[in-house]
Amino acid sequence: MTLQPGTVLHNRYRIAKLLGEGGFAAVYRAWDIHLNMACAVKENNDPSPEAARQFAREASILANLRHPNLPVVHDHFFVPAQGQYLVMDYIEGEDLQSMLDQRSAPLPLDDTLRWAKQICDALIYLHDQQPPLIHRDIKPANVKITPQGKAVLVDFGIAKMDDLNQKTTAGARAFTPGYSPPEQYGRGRTDTRSDIYSLGATMYACLTGQEPVESVERTLGIPLPGPRTLNGAIPLTVEQVVLKAMALMPGERFQSVKDFRDSLFQPVKPVQPVQRLVVPRQAAVSSPFIETPPPAQGMLAHRLWLPAVTVFILVAVVVAAIFTRLKQTVVGATASPVPTSAAPAVNSAPATSPTIQVILPTIEVTPSVVFTTTTEISPTSEMTPTTTPARSIIAEKDNMALLFIPAGEFLMGSADSDPLAQSNEWPQHKVYLKSFWIDSTEITNGMYAKCVRAGVCTRPVNTGSFSRASYYGYSKYDRFPVLFVTWQQSADYCKWAGRRLPTEAEWEKAARGTDGRLFPWGSLPPDKTRLNFNKNFGDTTPIGSFPEGGSPFGALDLAGNVWEWVADWYGEEYYANSPQQNPPGPAWGELKVMRGGSWMSDGQVVRSANRLGNPPTEGRSYLGFRCAR
Repeated sequence: MTLQPGTVLHNRYRIAKLLGEGGFAAVYRAWDIHLNMACAVKENNDPSPEAARQFAREASILANLRHPNLPVVHDHFFVPAQGQYLVMDYIEGEDLQSMLDQRSAPLPLDDTLRWAKQICDALIYLHDQQPPLIHRDIKPANVKITPQGKAVLVDFGIAKMDDLNQKTTAGARAFTPGYSPPEQYGRGRTDTRSDIYSLGATMYACLTGQEPVESVERTLGIPLPGPRTLNGAIPLTVEQVVLKAMALMPGERFQSVKDFRDSLFQPVKPVQPVQRLVVPRQAAVSSPFIETPPPAQGMLAHRLWLPAVTVFILVAVVVAAIFTRLKQTVVGATASPVPTSAAPAVNSAPATSPTIQVILPTIEVTPSVVFTTTTEISPTSEMTPTTTPARSIIAEKDNMALLFIPAGEFLMGSADSDPLAQSNEWPQHKVYLKSFWIDSTEITNGMYAKCVRAGVCTRPVNTGSFSRASYYGYSKYDRFPVLFVTWQQSADYCKWAGRRLPTEAEWEKAARGTDGRLFPWGSLPPDKTRLNFNKNFGDTTPIGSFPEGGSPFGALDLAGNVWEWVADWYGEEYYANSPQQNPPGPAWGELKVMRGGSWMSDGQVVRSANRLGNPPTEGRSYLGFRCAR
């Protein structure tokens, strides 16, 4: 609740006016009645016991800080059922955000560099504390310029001590779009390099007059314009420093603020992209992730027979393909006839067969039809040659084909040794799930429109897509995944359809099966025959367009096309404490989990274990959903 002018806190601090307010805190100008001086009062409005404990621990550290570019913290206290309070010096002057808003243009280069150096000095002091103190909210609005021209870093509301033995608690979670690095959204653990990203982003805004592209958007493929493309007066050296500081991976940034500061006035090497996935040379797959070593000396003679071997292999592949097609034709010829509006009937494989013969469904089917799905799949511990083939039913409300996922264990998360894994995927652990059903594809525009016409769902917050001005509501795209829906809109649709959003564990089991595979189709690297990713198609594609990318249970589009909401709150370290049976996710949080990657994502992001948090109230041009029950 906003404090009113005249309110006296702690029998000492009289509130004068509200200076600023956000989702997590408010800052007031106040008057210290005892010392007869102006002060600033920062209110953190989370009254939970955990937030209060963290506040008391970290405020005691802040109160002992003394640096010319930091305000002095004079007092801290906790008001039960109301919030926690820091009392600091009131810094006269104007913050950088206000200066940018007034100018609607970049700030002077010399001034920006001078102020950046001063903030670097303050951060070096903070990071040299034992343990290091991370500010975690550096942005133009939190840098004040005094009348004497000195830069002061203010607002320690979400500061955190970098203690490897101390987890980031709920009270310290927050982010500022445009200025927070990806790990602060939940992709990994924050450390001193997180402040380096934020300071680089602050310099970017000051030098270009534009807010940087949000880091989580950048991880999904949206590029960050080079500063010099927005302001040609920026020296190349400075641009290189800023871009290195804003590298998405912490290991690619400056590893200390001192290195950042020292590099502002000397050239640095441009940021080099990291090789995400290397495929053995002998793998018979075309992929942008294949790294081909140069030919060794003495190999020239071998090249003379290489074309002949290649032709032989191609002939063998063609013969095998013809044989497989003939086999499928024979199997399909024995199927019972079905109405043309229904999905094809299924021929179950004999009990002694090592695989399960199934047929790819369509969506426009008679609701009473029951059938199985996708391509041939090898049996797993839950699907042996003698079990009934995977089952599928058609939902009455939206004609979605639902796939049956049998009860049992699977491996969730990534092994510590996996070089592609993020820390929020650790530790890998066994999870037992009850049986459930999951949608075979993502929910489409056409399906979602039925819920809107029924008066239950609301229209997407944006009816276009990344490259299309008209998308939702345009019949041409009825079979494309719905976009720009919030988490609640997705949950409302699933409830209307008689289902719910899948849990994070259910989604991952449906995607990767029980054998710990990297992708729904296995461990071969992604390519554009299996999924829509890496901007290969420029935008979303119709559901079910990539049958070769199906999961072991027959679900399609679980990698690429659009990210998918799931039911769980996001927990960066949840896997360390997750129950072994039917984990429901954290009890609360600030972000909801989304899984699967999108049409913009690279090969690392579309792994089935990859996970990301997103504000539940925000719809995206790359985010949709599917349901379960």
